Amino acid sequence: MYSVLAELRLENFSTLLFTQSAGGIVNAFKRLFERDLLDMGGQVTVAKFAARRDLVKATLKSQLPQPLSSSRSFANPEAPRLRCFSAQLGACAICGQPLDPSRLHDGTYAHLDHRVAWARGGRTTAENAQLVHAGCNLSKGAGGGSAFPRGEG
Repeated sequence: MYSVLAELRLENFSTLLFTQSAGGIVNAFKRLFERDLLDMGGQVTVAKFAARRDLVKATLKSQLPQPLSSSRSFANPEAPRLRCFSAQLGACAICGQPLDPSRLHDGTYAHLDHRVAWARGGRTTAENAQLVHAGCNLSKGAGGGSAFPRGEG
């Protein structure tokens, strides 16, 4: 079972996804046990073990949302920058101070940040993007923006 979990983590299924899906996972395994689908019956062979392992992995995957992107970078950052700037009324999502519209594409000045931190299972999507000062983003780290009241992560 541990090797299956490790493989799924390598496929970018986050711990948060497992936690959020715990009820469905428990019910799916309950159904497998009720139908004796995990019983290897008789002598344990490599083929039986592999089949059981594949069944466990497929059962887990069937209860989880699609894996997170393995990338923390936004694919096309130009459109989300402008959308965020407009939606945030030109203010940094962390400190609330104005952003200079002429410097939005300067990576040393402004960053596209994850509202829900990537480290906490936040997806790299335009919907999870926020525009922030580079200094604000770098000072908060992956743990979230608790030092900054406007930031969520």
